Amino acid sequence: MKLRNFALAAAALALPCAAIIAGSGPSGAVTTPVVFAGTLSGNLSGSITISPAITLATPSTVPIKFATHVTDSSLVASKGLTQKGVTITAAKGSSVVMAPVGTDCLTLQTSGLPSGVITTKYTTTGGLAAATKFKPGMTTVTTNPTTGVITAVLGGTGTTTTGSFKNGATGSAASTATLILDATATQLATACSSATGLTSIKFTGVHGHSTFTFG
Repeated sequence: MKLRNFALAAAALALPCAAIIAGSGPSGAVTTPVVFAGTLSGNLSGSITISPAITLATPSTVPIKFATHVTDSSLVASKGLTQKGVTITAAKGSSVVMAPVGTDCLTLQTSGLPSGVITTKYTTTGGLAAATKFKPGMTTVTTNPTTGVITAVLGGTGTTTTGSFKNGATGSAASTATLILDATATQLATACSSATGLTSIKFTGVHGHSTFTFG
């Protein structure tokens, strides 16, 4: 199987595509969101749920939903997590993309899926923080030849970042995310070939922390 291409498609789902998880601010706080300046970095973990499951070579008869949920942790902001009286205490994001009828694992290997934007929203105190919208320009995937561990780097030329931590008038191409998938290349192939098919792709730190930088 062309697992490198499959991993690229999986990684592309991990961050791209339009999505929103609502942040929260305290009652009575200023409701105009603060656009945070500088950069934000940290660890991330999450999963992609595939519904219904896809298999190696049986095209789907319905559209396939890929839903990603990401939690950011160990947050570090170059200009502080408190700006203009608002403090960021947590960050979460999600993405949803629909693949067309006829999708299977081979489709992901050969064609991938369209990339888009992830919107990360923040849990705050003292007010609201403007969401960050990150659209990677490309994805580079490597598979360790010994362990089969898959690492995907999202970012590079064409990347845009808007909202908080855009770090520039038109957003920063320096924004990036590095995903280390839990499943090895062999495990992904096995899941695709199984009777139940591939139902999820996770990046929860089994082989090391996944990381991100906005701005």
